[in-house]
Amino acid sequence: MPREFNLIHEPWFRVMLRDGTNMKVGVAEAIARAGDIMIVADHAATRLAIMRLLAAIHARALTVAGHVDDPAHMQGLWDADRLDTDAVDTYLHAWERRFDLFDPERPFIQDPSLRVAWPKPARTLYPWNRDRAPFGPALDMRDTLPPGDAAVGILLDMAYDTSGIKPAPGKGLAYAPVPGVRCDGWPGGAVAWVPQTGSLARDILAMTPMPYNTGDLPVWEHDITTDGETLVRPAGMVQAWTLPTRRINLHADEDGMVRSMSATYGVVPDPTVMYDVDPLVTLNARTGRPLYHVDDTGRPLWSPPAWAWAETRPRWFAWAARLMGDTVTRVECSAAVYDQSVIADMPGMLMPIRSRWLADTGDDAILCMGAVRRLADAWVRMIRRIEFGVGRRVGDAAGGSPTPGEMLRDQHTMADIMRDLTPFLEQMLTDPDPDALGIGLHRIGTWMKTRVREEFEERAIPAISKRAYPPARALFTLLASVDSILEEWHDGERPTPRATTQAQPTASGHARRGRAPKPVIRSGGDLPDARFDSARQAVEWLRENGRPKAAAPPISSVCNGRTSSAYGFTWRFADAE
Repeated sequence: MPREFNLIHEPWFRVMLRDGTNMKVGVAEAIARAGDIMIVADHAATRLAIMRLLAAIHARALTVAGHVDDPAHMQGLWDADRLDTDAVDTYLHAWERRFDLFDPERPFIQDPSLRVAWPKPARTLYPWNRDRAPFGPALDMRDTLPPGDAAVGILLDMAYDTSGIKPAPGKGLAYAPVPGVRCDGWPGGAVAWVPQTGSLARDILAMTPMPYNTGDLPVWEHDITTDGETLVRPAGMVQAWTLPTRRINLHADEDGMVRSMSATYGVVPDPTVMYDVDPLVTLNARTGRPLYHVDDTGRPLWSPPAWAWAETRPRWFAWAARLMGDTVTRVECSAAVYDQSVIADMPGMLMPIRSRWLADTGDDAILCMGAVRRLADAWVRMIRRIEFGVGRRVGDAAGGSPTPGEMLRDQHTMADIMRDLTPFLEQMLTDPDPDALGIGLHRIGTWMKTRVREEFEERAIPAISKRAYPPARALFTLLASVDSILEEWHDGERPTPRATTQAQPTASGHARRGRAPKPVIRSGGDLPDARFDSARQAVEWLRENGRPKAAAPPISSVCNGRTSSAYGFTWRFADAE
């Protein structure tokens, strides 16, 4: 029997002190020194997996201590840059045995009764150490793993393993898929947003918004899962962050070195409730499921972190803004990219942002970043047309689906343009001027018009003799798109330069800039047609009538006579009739 290895006291993951010193700590020491340390990891996946465990422990400890909905207590912890060590120590003392990695009865997040015919090597705990070489994280080919590394591997396997179950439509049953088929893991391929304040204490406080649910229990307070595949609806973030999405049993020698493991299907969370219980993820407003790293055309959605604002924002944003006041913080946005059942890459981006935009209730940031996304998309389309030299939609030559070459080129083009736009975005999101978004957006448009002519001369002129499609048309299309997007970015309002007119408050008390928004007409849905003064007013109606997560961009995207079918209705501008 292996010796005891309790994750509360034994050092097993790396952190960095404020003076730059690196060391390993256990759960108790990490909580006690949280204001002076940051988690250090080779990959964003590892850091996020450990942070979710520590955040779940702290949130559950506060709940047990009676701080279910106590913002004042959290504000005091934030100002002191520490966690509630008294509550955590009391809680960990009560559940200390459940954190022993090799306990014979209840090993940490394991099923000691699990046996399989062919145990896997211990290194396969890491999702990038499977049977095929990944493109991103480096392989770890050790035959055995120390207990601390095995504990990290369990957290990674629970968070990022892509295999699982899918409910059978209409039958209420669940079946195990073919190995390698991606399902809605947790967070799996979903885009995750994590605060990076420079302090582990403040990171945890920011990512765990109140109120808490007294019935939200972590895995160590539940019975061992032995039922195979199970589809569950987590009670809250604590249960969601500790779900045993894999049933695992480690096989270690007397010294605690893990040589192999048994693993099979476990608990799979219902993806339709992911946004409601996990404050780190973003909802895809069109599907009602988490927003994943790539969409149907292979375009990366993680660049920049403000991308997902075109859908919904993570729930911790407003909570963090409440804690930190009007300051600048950093937000890391990352997602796992899979090659079948192996993590091939963990792309991410770190963006500074003023807390005001985290809690923006006027949707200015959502609309502005949606406009930035459309500008970048227009750039990608222009480069695609010049490079491939044809006046067709992407994928026409392949029966309607984008070819691998087109998808790869689009991703590289998007990455290039976003690197160029990053300085503009950082200035827009950190500038204390309330008009910074609109001013920055117009700066981007001006820069893009200048840059596109340079790209046109460099790429298009040599292609004229080879291609039948006139590259000049691609240039004209992009310039027209830039003008159109800048004209309509803010619900039909053009931002006014700060040196001209003074914004005047409307009857509702909010300042309006430039011309009035365009009226929108709703039709369909077995309801009489209705007219709204703006897309924002239409969103207010949707939120009052069963669509609490409705957003303006899917509605305000209609222009020049086109219609939108967002939220089960048909929308059009009134002047498009």
